[in-house]
Amino acid sequence: MLAKNPENSGTPTKHTPTTWVEESSDDSQQQSSEIESDMDVESTDDQTQVVQNDDKNSSDDSSFDEDDSDSSEDEDGDKKSSRQEMDDKDPDLDEDDPVIKSIQAAREKKKANHPPDLDLSPHSPSCMSFHQSEDILTVATFDGDLRMYSYSDEANTLIGSVSLEEGRICREVTYTTDGDKIMLASCGNGNDLHIYDVKEGLRLDRRIKQATTAAVSSLYSIDENTFATGDDDGYLLLWDLRTRNSYANLKVSEDCISSMITSHEKRLLACTATDGSLFAVRIRGGSIDTQSEIYESEFNCIGLFKQESKIAVGNGQGSVYVFNWNEFGRHADIYTGIGAKTKKKKPEAINALIPITERIILTGGEDGCIRAMNFYPQKYLGLVGQVPYSIEKMDVCNDGHLIASIGSDEEVIKFWNVSYFESMTVGKKEKVKHKSKPTLEDESKSNLPSSSKQNAADFYGGLV
Repeated sequence: MLAKNPENSGTPTKHTPTTWVEESSDDSQQQSSEIESDMDVESTDDQTQVVQNDDKNSSDDSSFDEDDSDSSEDEDGDKKSSRQEMDDKDPDLDEDDPVIKSIQAAREKKKANHPPDLDLSPHSPSCMSFHQSEDILTVATFDGDLRMYSYSDEANTLIGSVSLEEGRICREVTYTTDGDKIMLASCGNGNDLHIYDVKEGLRLDRRIKQATTAAVSSLYSIDENTFATGDDDGYLLLWDLRTRNSYANLKVSEDCISSMITSHEKRLLACTATDGSLFAVRIRGGSIDTQSEIYESEFNCIGLFKQESKIAVGNGQGSVYVFNWNEFGRHADIYTGIGAKTKKKKPEAINALIPITERIILTGGEDGCIRAMNFYPQKYLGLVGQVPYSIEKMDVCNDGHLIASIGSDEEVIKFWNVSYFESMTVGKKEKVKHKSKPTLEDESKSNLPSSSKQNAADFYGGLV
């Protein structure tokens, strides 16, 4: 598994018989006739006799209905008792029945293998970052709160928090590669950078006011002292924590800089922009090394995989472009149309991307789906999970067995256990159909173990 690299970072209503209603209605009519007959002074003896006879018949019918009701209640009681006895006996009588086994297995509450949802209501998370070596997740919100949580499969515990002044919005947050400090970019009355000391309980180490001319859109830690910021106006700045100023300020795009990554060599910093370009910057010299052609759709996210030999870039049309490291001018491969597709619906944008193994990449889409794809050979693996809203951010924990996701308009952060990918392989000899655009029908049958939905084939699998 690719862990977070310190270096790269009703109860049913009882049916009332129709005959009961009709008899009750007749009784009322007969009672009404009897009253009218008593009040009618001019009624003849024959008429009176008729009324009496009718009353007798009505009484007999009513008596019959009461008996029938009692009998019905007794039968219902017997049926309930019989059903109860059957329910009590079922586990013993049918314990080897494969159908019963499948139903019982589906009803069993599985032991949690990931932390519970992290509920931040009434606040909405804007960004997050896992610690590189400890089970800690730091979350920032749109209303200026910075919170640090320890997590386990049983609970999430708040262990530290800081609130910025009113009106500030947290844009990006990340740890330094050694995990000792947290870097936070905020906007509001100025675009500031905040550096907090983790070991001293989120003590503010320094604050760089007006650090950028536009709001920070991407924040990346290169090493324990060096980091980079990209802003909404396309400026890339390189910083050294030992000073308060940036040592490089480059205009690399006309649009927002969306993501950044580097290899273990720390020589080049690869960046994506929403104008559809990829470019590489020399970290030491602070100059542009290479820039790609401009693609037709925005580039939103980036990831490094296959022993750092390739870069995956997710775009606004649901595709993943693959570039060779050190060859940033033009893509070497492409996985098109990721996401459920129908004739009337185009694939949704990919907003977040995580290489979870050297060949498997997870993507977070505009449609709220987290999907898994294998590269070399190319194969769609299935749905990791799904949320009601667009996936905006994803991050992977220190040992790689968990990912967390943030959805737009949501007040919770969800965790997904993806450890099963460690044993999942797609061999070179495996026959792969080149159908890289999964349909809605395909996806309904491709829920992976972390998904809350179960495949029908999994439920009925033990019956054949």
